[in-house]
Amino acid sequence: MSTESSSISSDDRLEHPALATSLQDVTYWRADALMAIVPGCGRTQRTFTTIKNVPRDKFIYGLQQNGRWSVSNNQDHPPKQAKVLIEVDWAKRNLANDLPLSNKRKPLFPTTQLPAPKRQHIGASSDREREDDISPPILELNDDEKFKNAAGEIVEIETRGQRRVRAVFFKASDVSALIDGDPESMRKKLLHPASSYVRGAEEDFVTFRKSEDNMSRDLFLTYMGAMRAFATSRMPNSRPFLEYAVRVVQTVQMGNDNDRVALAANLAKADLRTAQYVFKECIPPPAGVYLISIGTFKDLHRSLGLTIQARDDDEIVKFGRSDNCAVRMSQHLTDYGALRGARPTFLAQIAVNPFKSARCEELVKRFFAQKGRMLDTSGNELLKNDEIRQRHCDELAIIPKAQLRTAKEEYKRLGADFGGAKSLVLFLSEILTKNAELEKAMEQQMMVHERVVEHLTELSALKLQSVQDLSAVKLAAAENRLQEQQREIEQLKEIFALKLAAAGRDLADAHSDLAERNRRIEELELALQI
Repeated sequence: MSTESSSISSDDRLEHPALATSLQDVTYWRADALMAIVPGCGRTQRTFTTIKNVPRDKFIYGLQQNGRWSVSNNQDHPPKQAKVLIEVDWAKRNLANDLPLSNKRKPLFPTTQLPAPKRQHIGASSDREREDDISPPILELNDDEKFKNAAGEIVEIETRGQRRVRAVFFKASDVSALIDGDPESMRKKLLHPASSYVRGAEEDFVTFRKSEDNMSRDLFLTYMGAMRAFATSRMPNSRPFLEYAVRVVQTVQMGNDNDRVALAANLAKADLRTAQYVFKECIPPPAGVYLISIGTFKDLHRSLGLTIQARDDDEIVKFGRSDNCAVRMSQHLTDYGALRGARPTFLAQIAVNPFKSARCEELVKRFFAQKGRMLDTSGNELLKNDEIRQRHCDELAIIPKAQLRTAKEEYKRLGADFGGAKSLVLFLSEILTKNAELEKAMEQQMMVHERVVEHLTELSALKLQSVQDLSAVKLAAAENRLQEQQREIEQLKEIFALKLAAAGRDLADAHSDLAERNRRIEELELALQI
């Protein structure tokens, strides 16, 4: 018998008739013996493996003869007298929780029991609840974020804390009143000596002082505690929240693609990671101008090193342009997510004609300068890194919270001007204008070429006439003149050659620019078709 099975005393095995046997250096328990003490196993030992989801490599079929066990030769189609033998290690890990502990009997499988958390009474003080542990600020919820009763009506529940995991708290009396109509029933459940609710900000409930002057405390449920309260209640008002939670969790964990897309579309307040995932799936990578909320002035003024005066709820935003918004979102998530008090949230993004993105970003910057103000973040420890500073310098602004909707509307307007059909028409108009200018320049070059040829023809005729009409003296003088003219001709040829070469280069550049513009027009048309 292996060392693991020996850790269970003989008395335990006699008390629970799951006798162990060792085959091929592996210790097994008999399934028919386990069925006597583990509920819900089925009627036969072979259905036991199906109901309890025992992996095929965790059990074998064995034969017992004269008190000795052996492995059946046919594991795929074992004989009827073969017994199912389950590995002890797997059984300990997966069946111990199914074993009833009635009549104070010890469990068949030794499991490590964690000590029960010590309950803290209201009057006690701890590191988690000091004398200055007053209630966090009220958290204002939108209507779609509030709890509803069985009739679908919104029920106001005092909510405090911050929009972070394990940082939201619900007043216990309000939750209790919603569930069963008795504001005091939840207090009795939480403070009962036999209550399974655990006290702590990362557990089920906490207590907060009402104010600095008021030493009395209120009970607040954490999100986990509120979920337990709804899940363990049979009252009708607990049903809407449970249905919502099950629908969301089940869709996320095992929903089909359509349900997941519908759920994602329903999340109006998309966080940065969600936006990053959507942008990453775009083909080609989305280029454009984006807008991100980093957090409130109250939460970020210290970590950003700001010394200005502003309202606590003023929003600090980050704007900019990028050829790949997915990569830039990932950078912002890493960089700003490290700041104390930051909660990066995606607000808006518009696709912009790449040739107009700089102009669009300039208008965005002008908008924030008018509606709010640009921030000097030279005191920010984060921006001491040169690489990070290049990504974020001069692109942070602070605006009143009420201006966020105006900012989103401004982005929509800029998207229509710089990213839609209007932008494409303007771009095509610019290309046509450039083409007309290139054609005009080519015509001027051809006219210069024709004038040079005509001048050379006239000089040749003059030389021939001089040879025929002039005397020897005049001929010599004419020759001198012709030499001078020849030099002029050579100079003109050089000038012509230079101009012709320049014209050729300009013509080649013009054709290259024209081809590039035609290619970009095709890409833009293709993008619009998509």
